[in-house]
Amino acid sequence: MVERFCCRKRGRRRDFAAAGSLGEEGQAEEMFRRRGFLSLPMVVGAVVIGVVSGKAIFGPPLEEYWTKKIQEEASKEEGPSKS
Repeated sequence: MVERFCCRKRGRRRDFAAAGSLGEEGQAEEMFRRRGFLSLPMVVGAVVIGVVSGKAIFGPPLEEYWTKKIQEEASKEEGPSKS
C-alpha cells in the first residue's frame, strides 16, 4: 500500500510506503534534492574559493603560456621587417 500526498512547500508529489520508509531510490532522490534557495553569502563564498583556487592551480601555466605567445608574436613582427 502506497500513500500519496502533496508537499505544499515544494509543490511536488512524493510516494511514501505505508511503513514510512522511502526505499533506495527515494532516499537517493531526497539526499540530493535542493532544500531552498542558496543564500548570497554562500554563493559569494563559493565564487571567492573558486577564483582563488583557480588562480593557484592555473595561474603559473597560464603566465608561462602567455609569455611564450607574446614572444612568438613579437618575433613574427620583427622577422619580416628586418629582411
